Amino acid sequence: IKHKNTRDSKWKNILKSRHFRSFFYITFLFTTVIFIIGGVVITLQNRMKLHENLEMKANYVALSVQDNLSNMKSSAVFMGNLASIERVLESKAPTLDQLLRMTNDVTPYSTLYHYESICLFFNRSQRVFDSSGGMYDYSDFYNKELIDTLENMKGEEMWLINVPYKRYYAPTPAVPVITYARRLPLYKSQGRGYVTVSYSLDRLQKAAAEAAPAKVVRVGSFEDTFNYVNEKGARK
Repeated sequence: IKHKNTRDSKWKNILKSRHFRSFFYITFLFTTVIFIIGGVVITLQNRMKLHENLEMKANYVALSVQDNLSNMKSSAVFMGNLASIERVLESKAPTLDQLLRMTNDVTPYSTLYHYESICLFFNRSQRVFDSSGGMYDYSDFYNKELIDTLENMKGEEMWLINVPYKRYYAPTPAVPVITYARRLPLYKSQGRGYVTVSYSLDRLQKAAAEAAPAKVVRVGSFEDTFNYVNEKGARK
């Protein structure tokens, strides 16, 4: 019993000693600092990953929008090179056959990139062809402000944002679109008309959202082409 009491007394003295308390406080402080530093490092790593993912998504959104805008410009140039459009531009009174050929050339192309419309303005005959609405005279065209804007256009081309496009086939409010306008004929000083390509802003926004990867898992390049694999395994 005396031996046991002596051992208990030693442990109590050790626990009450200044060295033990100093050791305990230092150990506790060191553990706390390590825990805090670890938490800060993990937080910074997560923030960096989030920033990288957001930047990657922003890049793909920008590329998607750029692709659509480039397609609009290419489509306008393609329209300007069509012989059927050139004939209607030159004529003050285009024949029915000329108008049908021009319509058959333009209408299928307008659906290729899901454009809201492709409009052709012919100054000599004072007519407008809308791929989604048909043929109009300048005097009864639904958007007189657009005609005025085109006639006052400085240069060969321009962009119009948030232009209201009125769908002829539904009583819904005007659809906001982005419009690319180009003077016709191409590369000639005297203009005889214009071509406009309009794309729905809502569709442009959806296309951009679909282009953004949900989560970039692996990124690389091959033959100067940027590639990534998202969390679903889809390769871009």
